Amino acid sequence: GVIVSDVTHDSRQVRPGMLFACVAGANHDGHDFASEAVHAGAAALLVSRRLDSLTVPQLVVPDVRAALGPCAAAVHGHPSRRVCTIAVTGTAGKTTVSHALAAVLNAAGRRCAVLGTLHGTHTTPEATDLNRWLAARTAAGAGRPHAVVEVSSHALALGRVDAVEFAAGVFTNLSPEHLDFHGGMDAYFDAKVSLFDGRSALAVVNVGDEWGGRLRARIADRTPVHAYSPDDMTDVESSLAGLRFTWRGRRLASRLVGRANVENLAAVAATALALGLDEDAVAAGLEAVEPVPGRMQPVSAAAPGATVLVDYAHKPGALAAALAGARELTGVREPACDAGRLWVVFGAGGNRDHDKRAEMGRVAAELADVVVVTTDNPRTESAAAIAD
Repeated sequence: GVIVSDVTHDSRQVRPGMLFACVAGANHDGHDFASEAVHAGAAALLVSRRLDSLTVPQLVVPDVRAALGPCAAAVHGHPSRRVCTIAVTGTAGKTTVSHALAAVLNAAGRRCAVLGTLHGTHTTPEATDLNRWLAARTAAGAGRPHAVVEVSSHALALGRVDAVEFAAGVFTNLSPEHLDFHGGMDAYFDAKVSLFDGRSALAVVNVGDEWGGRLRARIADRTPVHAYSPDDMTDVESSLAGLRFTWRGRRLASRLVGRANVENLAAVAATALALGLDEDAVAAGLEAVEPVPGRMQPVSAAAPGATVLVDYAHKPGALAAALAGARELTGVREPACDAGRLWVVFGAGGNRDHDKRAEMGRVAAELADVVVVTTDNPRTESAAAIAD
């Protein structure tokens, strides 16, 4: 047999002793880079067809991508069994929930790291990178480490979290997104459901969301479900200083800006309770959560009296929530008033889900006083065509 030190699907990352996985992607086939990987020191290859020109050991499997996750987990000693790993999935709120949950766990003395949109080019990294990252979490410190991972529908459909054993899976909500990839809402939902089919020891589900209610009904016979909804927080007050709300009889304050964050904090509280924190620890943790970069983030404004918020909203529902939250902060309920005018500067990414663009324009026109359309990572598309 051959002992391998690590696994990679990127020939540029190959080091001596690694297993190189020849993944066939949309644009490139890893088999075409196998010779380059061997030259760089790959000790073995994971392939879907034998490459007779190469003499290193080759493990032939029907589907390299499907085998990649289990191989990566095995090489790193199944790190998710040693790290209390929590998955957060849903259309909106993944990043805020992930960072806030990690903050609450850390405040309670549970050593916790977070991985997601703010840390790389993909919301969820490839199985090789994910398992390597989880393995690194076990390297130092006392007590069982924790990790919160944002899990996208792409990651679920492409097997990036295969062989990761989650202590909990969190479902925030579902609305149209990535339909160019999935083909429809049912397929999009099915991808999300797969996180809770044997991959998560328990589920924390937003039953205030229609799709969350469907999820609970679908998995309740095989996965313990901890339900939550935004209504868990009552008497909500929203200002530029953050939120004030009542949770389980306690009046709490949060520095998170915007009423939409009530739903995110409800998810965090329910998950923390499901993981064994007591109510006092959860309450203290919620108040300690710091604002997440790029999520209703106040920034300094050049114009006196102006308030500027930066938000990642890149789909109609998220844009509507951000604008509704911003409108509330102006203190003026109706658009087109002389005081408290609401401007929105936004764009749509290129090479992604064309159907949402017109809807985002409609949302902006209805909810803001002034709309400025600009570029937002047009990729290979014409920025002018996207704006049109």
